[in-house]
Amino acid sequence: MTKTKYGYVPNKARNIKINHQLYMDDLKLFAANEDQMRRLLEIVSSFSQTIGMELGLDKCAVLNVKRGKITKGQEMKLWDETRIQYLQPQETYKYLGVQQALDINAAQVKENFKTKYFARVRSLLKAKLSSKALFTSINIWAVPCMSYSFGVVRWTAAELQAMDVQTRELLTRYGVHHPHSSVGRLYMSRHEGGRGLKNMQITHNKIVLEMRNYFRSKNFLFIQVMCKEDESSPLQLARPSLDLKEQSLKQLSEEWHNKALHGRYPGHLKSNNIIKSESLTYLKAGYLFPETEGRIVAIQDQVVSTRAYIKRITGRNIPTDMCRKCAKTLETIQHVTSSCPIMAPKDYTERHNAMARVYHRELAKKAGLIQDQGKPHTYQPRDVLENDVIKLYWDTALVTDRAIPHNRPDIVLFNKAERYV
Repeated sequence: MTKTKYGYVPNKARNIKINHQLYMDDLKLFAANEDQMRRLLEIVSSFSQTIGMELGLDKCAVLNVKRGKITKGQEMKLWDETRIQYLQPQETYKYLGVQQALDINAAQVKENFKTKYFARVRSLLKAKLSSKALFTSINIWAVPCMSYSFGVVRWTAAELQAMDVQTRELLTRYGVHHPHSSVGRLYMSRHEGGRGLKNMQITHNKIVLEMRNYFRSKNFLFIQVMCKEDESSPLQLARPSLDLKEQSLKQLSEEWHNKALHGRYPGHLKSNNIIKSESLTYLKAGYLFPETEGRIVAIQDQVVSTRAYIKRITGRNIPTDMCRKCAKTLETIQHVTSSCPIMAPKDYTERHNAMARVYHRELAKKAGLIQDQGKPHTYQPRDVLENDVIKLYWDTALVTDRAIPHNRPDIVLFNKAERYV
C-alpha cells in the first residue's frame, strides 16, 4: 500500500503522504479523491482474496470531505457493483472503540467512556468480592475503560479529579470507604498500608507521557506534523515538553503522612516496636469484606464518631466529649479500644479470648488432643485436655508452692514425657 502513488497529502511543504492506518483488523484508507479511494479498495480487496478473506462492506463507510466540510452523498459504487454507504454530516463511525467522523466529538466520547467506567464499578461493587479482589478488579476491568482514551482524547486535570471524587462517592455509598478516611491512603499500595486503587489523574499522566516518549523516540514525522497542526491533541508531540499537573503516589503518600489525624497510623508503622510487614498482613492478603476493611481503616484513621472526634475535630456542639461508658476520660479511639475500665471485664476479655482460642486450637491439634476441623471462630476450648504425653490447660488457676496473685494463665502446656512446661 505504501508503494502506491495514491493517498492524501496533509503537508505539501514536507511532502508527507498517507493512505492507510491499520491496527489488527481495523483499516482506515485515505485518498485525494473518490477515484483513488476505489483503487485503494481494489488493492485491499485483492490482497484479502489472496489470503482467503473478504471485506465486511456492511461495516464500512465512506467519509467524503471537500474544503474541510463533509459532503452529502448516498453511496460509493465499486468495481464489482457493490456499494459502500456515505457517512452523513451528523453521523459518526466507530474506529478502534472511538466514535469519530471528520474529527472526534470529545464531549460525547468522554461521556461514553465515563458511563461505561462507572457501570463497571457499580457491577463490581454489587458482586460481593473480597476487598483485594474488588480493588484489583476495578483496576484491571473498570479503569482500562478510561485509560484506553488517554492520549487520544484530551482530559483536563479537573475532569480526572472529578472522576476520582465520583468513584470515592460510589465506594462510600456501598460502605467500602468512609467519607472522612484518608484520600491518599486509598491509592497507596497495600504493602504500604493503603488499599491499592488506581488514581485516575496519576494513571492518565503516566500513560500520556509514555505514549508521547514512544512516538517521539520513533520519530514518526507524520504524527508530529499532524499534532502540530492540531493543538487539541493530548500528546502535543511537536512541543519540547508537556506541562502536566503532575501528581504522584509519592506526593499522595507525603500528604497522608503529614495529616495531623490521618498521619498517626503511618507514623506508628515506622516505630521500632512495630513489625510493619506483619501488621499489614490483612491488607496484603485482602481476604476481608470490603465493608469490614473500610471500617478498620476508618478506625485506624481515627475518623469514627467518638465524642472527642465529634466535638474537637468536626466542631459540633455536644454536651460532653467524655466516654459514654465510664465518663472519666476523653472518648477517643485509643480509649474505646483499650483503656475503658467498664469495657475491660467483658468486651476486651472476649476480644482477647477470641485470639487465644486460635492458639489453643492449633496447640491441641499439634499435640493430637483433638481432631477438630471446624472453623476457628466456632472452637470452644475445654478447661483441660490430656493424653499420655501432653496436658493442656485453658484459663485455669494453678496451685503453686508459693502463693502468687496472678496464677491464672491463658494457656499452659505440660509435656509429661520431656518434663517441661
